[in-house]
Amino acid sequence: MTDLEELLGQRLARAFGAVAGEPVDPLVRRSQHADYQADGALALGRRLGRNPREVAAQVVQHAELTDLCSHVEISGPGFINLTVAGDALASLIDQLAPDPRLGVPRSPAPETVVVDY
Repeated sequence: MTDLEELLGQRLARAFGAVAGEPVDPLVRRSQHADYQADGALALGRRLGRNPREVAAQVVQHAELTDLCSHVEISGPGFINLTVAGDALASLIDQLAPDPRLGVPRSPAPETVVVDY
């Protein structure tokens, strides 16, 4: 099972790399404006001396997100807002369904720590 945020990050990292010509962290995180948001165009725009919105538009053109996102939007100074498609969520849930822990890893064995002061 692949983490959705990680998968979006991988796809966007390739697109950012295509625009920048070198590896770039897309800075994908949860967002209050969409399901996820990528902030990497702001830093990349500064580094390249270009408008971050234009950089974000180029990244979106290079990104392969049609199977994961139902809506991709550039907002503000260059934020890339990503709305996850229902089919993508259903596919990830189908991958989790057979796992009795639903993808949650086991915690390490408990330990006792004595603090003496």
